[in-house]
Amino acid sequence: MELRGTDLPEIRAKVIFYGPGLSGKSTNIRYLSSLQTNRDKQRRSSIGHSIEFHKGSQEIPEYAVPFGACVVRLQLFSVPMSLFYSENRLRVIRDICGVVFVADSQEPRMQANLECLSYMREDFHKCHLALDKIPLVLQYNKQDVESACSTGRLRELLNPQYQYFDIGACAKWGIGVAEPVEVLAQQILVRMGK
Repeated sequence: MELRGTDLPEIRAKVIFYGPGLSGKSTNIRYLSSLQTNRDKQRRSSIGHSIEFHKGSQEIPEYAVPFGACVVRLQLFSVPMSLFYSENRLRVIRDICGVVFVADSQEPRMQANLECLSYMREDFHKCHLALDKIPLVLQYNKQDVESACSTGRLRELLNPQYQYFDIGACAKWGIGVAEPVEVLAQQILVRMGK
């Protein structure tokens, strides 16, 4: 999708990438940032490379999704899972508009995925947010790895009622990376009544 001009009205929304450590959250954001940089060169000279909130990025990575007569400009955050950063994680979560849960598809990481989903529910509860009121997309990353579970098996474990959009991905190659944020942008517009 190409941006059709800089004079379109913009809706800004904050999206977080949540998931176990080393699942590919930052890789997703770096890929989306590089796409946005290529699509939006006239508007910006570059996008910062410090991605995670706790690293103190000077400029927040963004990804713009055009819809009809407007552009949804998503600010992209990755939340660190270390207990040391739990307060920072809660600060980032407080005013979000959508979540991409990045699950690690490798069989040995299934327990970490389940635990992280549980932590996410706890964090949302602490911030007085209802998970069913915020758009959520599940991304099953690292589908290219030999020990990867099928998307069907991952859905069975992480999305058994299939209540959330989910997709297999390989973030390091950019496969299945843009789709989750484009779905989130669409869901955010629907929730806003646009």
